[in-house]
Amino acid sequence: MSKFINKELIIWLIVFQTISFAIGTIPNTWYVNAIKSSLTPPKYFFPIVWSILYFILAYVGYKIFKENIFSSTIKFFYVLQMVLNFSWRPIFFGYQMIKVSALIILVMIILTFLILQELYKKQYFLYWILLPYLIWILFAEYLTIMIVILN
Repeated sequence: MSKFINKELIIWLIVFQTISFAIGTIPNTWYVNAIKSSLTPPKYFFPIVWSILYFILAYVGYKIFKENIFSSTIKFFYVLQMVLNFSWRPIFFGYQMIKVSALIILVMIILTFLILQELYKKQYFLYWILLPYLIWILFAEYLTIMIVILN
């Protein structure tokens, strides 16, 4: 293989996309009939956005763990944030625990904000790459809270 192909990064990307696909198969039949915010995007929008976001998360995670400039605390925050991220869909759609899901996103927001603070200081480029994820999960929190309120 070419010396320009980063095998470790490719593995990160494949693993994240595979997990994204797997959790995307969790049935969400109750959600179709739920009353949602008028700002809720169309159904086809979510897989597109999440594919891009998981690509971003894989890249940022790879860099956080590959480069020796990041603290073990930020690495822990990243892993915890991803565990919560991957658990959100089963809890929201599978178990229909919407309030718990809102709490999960809130913790994800806090962890992502803390990660972004360190990225801003140490890897400004990664800060800008991860920032859209924070914006999206803030929006996801709004959508989740609206489902709690409206249903």
